Amino acid sequence: MRIEHDKIIFSTGHEVSIFGEALSITPPEFNDNEWYAGYGEDGMLVLNTNYDDPDLLTSEEQREMADYMIALWQRFKASVT
Repeated sequence: MRIEHDKIIFSTGHEVSIFGEALSITPPEFNDNEWYAGYGEDGMLVLNTNYDDPDLLTSEEQREMADYMIALWQRFKASVT
């Protein structure tokens, strides 16, 4: 997975348009019992759902996003002195 300007590009080839280059995550206890990935000022992607919607991220893509975000936090942690 990579972020290029205004989109997330997954290894599957699936692209998701976003505003900005930052991602966040909101746990289910704060949002209708659903996981959300946030981007830009107020963009949201619903994660870990059982809905049959081709615009939602697959389980593989959600895990790829999680790995990407974990790697960024680990990189940040290593840079803290």
